[in-house]
Amino acid sequence: MQQVTQNWLLWELTHAPIALGIYGLCRSIPFVVVSLYAGALADRLDRRRLLLVSNAVNALFPLCIGTVVALGHIQPWHIYLAAALSAVADSFDGPTRQALIPALVPRAQLMSALSLMAGLRRATSLVGPSLGGLAVLWVGTAGAFFLNAGGYCTVVLVVALMHTRTPPQPGSARDDLAMVRDGLRYVAHHPLLGTLLGIEALVTLCTSYYGIMPVFADAILGVGPAGLGLMMSAPGLGAVVGAIGLASYGEVEWKGRLFVVTGSLFGLSLVGFAASRTFVLTLAALAAAGLLDTVYGGVRNTIVQLAVAERFRGRVMALQMLTQRGLGPSGNFLTGSLATLIGAPWAVATLALVATGLAIWRGIGFPALRDFRE
Repeated sequence: MQQVTQNWLLWELTHAPIALGIYGLCRSIPFVVVSLYAGALADRLDRRRLLLVSNAVNALFPLCIGTVVALGHIQPWHIYLAAALSAVADSFDGPTRQALIPALVPRAQLMSALSLMAGLRRATSLVGPSLGGLAVLWVGTAGAFFLNAGGYCTVVLVVALMHTRTPPQPGSARDDLAMVRDGLRYVAHHPLLGTLLGIEALVTLCTSYYGIMPVFADAILGVGPAGLGLMMSAPGLGAVVGAIGLASYGEVEWKGRLFVVTGSLFGLSLVGFAASRTFVLTLAALAAAGLLDTVYGGVRNTIVQLAVAERFRGRVMALQMLTQRGLGPSGNFLTGSLATLIGAPWAVATLALVATGLAIWRGIGFPALRDFRE
């Protein structure tokens, strides 16, 4: 809901694609700067408590922005500042949440568990954007922000009721930077993780399309905020189908090959989205992108979780979140900047083709990744 509301509000205030890109940059840079330190804390502190605090802090930002909107004083810089501060809180939430999962399920069920988690997250992304578009129409922009603040409070309550705990590891705050350096060395010298995460960073930069959707909804398709909500929900629908299918199928032996194939098809689905000028076809292309992205992401996360040593799990999860949620907003800046020069459809299609090329090259050039099986 907040994603739709903020993007539409920025578009109304500026009518500039680059403004949407700057928002992505504000989400990205703090996440990138803080996430490695956050991963070290996820390896040293109680992960449940860290998750509770990060979500409690995150509830403050939509509450503040909603208040400023209600008072009629909202400016783009308010949104950018809230985005940057929220990104700092998210940098602690992401790796902590991911690092908790192997403590909850047996190793043989890890891919199913990760798929179900992705499906639940995508199910909310299916409902949330549509509600966000409708909330803007029914209760106004400020009301949509207040609803999202209440959502974070619900998360805080749920985490507080969890019984699972991860005992703190020996160490002090002075050891955190050394832990970050150790984690980077571990990934750099790992036969699989360094290559996987490095290429994934590039693919993420080239497939960040959420931030540019208001341009398609308004200037190309003319469907307004309600249509934008449906467009942002369509990937969620495909993602739910993909997550249910992957979780139901169970263990996949040739994980590396499935990873390469779905990554290639994901890029091509975004080319279809960029080329469409019909609302129904746009929704279909976005649903296909969501399905492929979820299967692709679920297999990727499973490979990383299976390959990493337990004592480095929090730090490696932080690096993985950096290549996804951290660089994703920077990809929005890249897409928005390129759209200013050559138009939104050409920008999305060009970058998606680059991502497809990277996926094919990865499958050909890195047998250890392509042939990964467990």
